[in-house]
Amino acid sequence: VAEWTFRPSGRIAVKHDVTPFGAVPILTRLGMTWRLEPSLENVSYYGRGPWENYVDRMEGGLFRVWKTTVKDMFVDYMRPQDNGYRCDVRWVALTDAEGKGVRFRGSDPLFVQASHYLWEDLYFARHQLGDERRRAPLVPHEATFLNLDLRQSGFGDVKITATTDAK
Repeated sequence: VAEWTFRPSGRIAVKHDVTPFGAVPILTRLGMTWRLEPSLENVSYYGRGPWENYVDRMEGGLFRVWKTTVKDMFVDYMRPQDNGYRCDVRWVALTDAEGKGVRFRGSDPLFVQASHYLWEDLYFARHQLGDERRRAPLVPHEATFLNLDLRQSGFGDVKITATTDAK
């Protein structure tokens, strides 16, 4: 269930209540994806940086206000994969060339990723286990996709699991 509150000031508050039902697979991330205007290319955030970091690989990230671009957050790995996340983010702002844009913050520190690619673009650009090796060229979208996650699995043993007694 999602509850949206629109305030006269232009602020929007979103409250999510997620209740697992039945068998839930191991989740890689728990959050939401926003599709933003292409002009919102400038990124500033207060969290770990300046390079990408993940829940189990974030200790080397320095904590402060960072400025970058959506394009520069992308890491072009030889085998396309998820990339560019920032951890412990208290707020993130995406703006256009004139400094106009949007700012997000969470009730808890967030995991943030801004990209011109969806996860599907990265996943299907490479061969899967057992397939002949291939890499399709990545074609960026004009829009910016902003992932705001409350929880995230890492590269190691950290997993998001959910249990339920519902039948």
